[in-house]
Amino acid sequence: MTNYILSSLIAVSLLVITAKAEFTPSERTCTGLDKKIKIVVSKMRAGYKIKQGEKYRAKLKQFKNHRYQCKQKRFDVN
Repeated sequence: MTNYILSSLIAVSLLVITAKAEFTPSERTCTGLDKKIKIVVSKMRAGYKIKQGEKYRAKLKQFKNHRYQCKQKRFDVN
């Protein structure tokens, strides 16, 4: 059980790390990030199981990181 949880956390971490490396801010990729974040947050408020919650948290972290990168380049994220 502990190995499963540990391997899940490692997989999520690797997913987030690779997502950071692949993202290049541009006007096209930055448009709609706030909407995507709101969708994930609303899904989290609706309730979820542990496995789904880990996916939501990873996706939310990824979107927030992308939004930060877009704002650094002064692209619109709405």
